[in-house]
Amino acid sequence: MNVGFREALTTVVTRIGASVVVAALGAAGWTALADGSFTQRFGWLVGLAGIAAALPPSGPVTRARMMDVYRYTGRAPDAPYRDRDDGQPGLTRFGVFLFVTVPLLVVALWLG
Repeated sequence: MNVGFREALTTVVTRIGASVVVAALGAAGWTALADGSFTQRFGWLVGLAGIAAALPPSGPVTRARMMDVYRYTGRAPDAPYRDRDDGQPGLTRFGVFLFVTVPLLVVALWLG
């Protein structure tokens, strides 16, 4: 198994797993506080988690904070999203959208 595929698979599994766990805990708390269907609330929260998973991990605030580090190390701010030194591309933002967000939104529509 090559490094790029292993990294992409790890990213997909951890993001989907974390999204489902957080959505289940949120839906359980929401159902405990107010009467209603756990399944429908779980579907709503899975959809929101899918949308949140599609957001880029480094926003403008993080980039601004890291500019000193980038200047010191000589790296560009978008270096984590470029191909790595071994030539194996990692999972891009589109890949995260396609393999994490879309399945979570499909589950959300099916449950909600």
